[in-house]
Amino acid sequence: MRITHLTGVVLATFIAATTAMASGPAGDAARIQQLNERWLAMVEARDAPGIAALYAEDGRLMPPAAPTAVGRDAIRETWTAFLAAPALSFGSHGIHVADSGDMAYDTGWIEMTLAAADGGTQTARGKYVVVWEKRDGRWQVAVDILNMDGPG
Repeated sequence: MRITHLTGVVLATFIAATTAMASGPAGDAARIQQLNERWLAMVEARDAPGIAALYAEDGRLMPPAAPTAVGRDAIRETWTAFLAAPALSFGSHGIHVADSGDMAYDTGWIEMTLAAADGGTQTARGKYVVVWEKRDGRWQVAVDILNMDGPG
């Protein structure tokens, strides 16, 4: 009897700890990584409306050499222009969740193939910072800024 009770206590403790981890910083970072993977799939599918839906209603996208896009409609238009590039990819260097559990940031790299003036293409590489906010239990992009290192 005693062993059964002890096993139950250990199991309950393990479940509680696992649940806490899934909803804590590690779980939140994993959820944001899932959203990044979904975002990349939408880039590949050229789905600007889907990408814009990842942003908060009042989200901001700060592209290089262009005005800040504020709100999902403006963000969708900006992403439509980005997706006109022959190729676009990005990847995360890491996601950092605040101890408060309601904000996080992601840093990473971006690579775009652009049409060149001579009719060919050129590759531009850069970096980004995305600030995520958890609103009503849902992670949304609050601010997204990127800049390019220049043609490579």
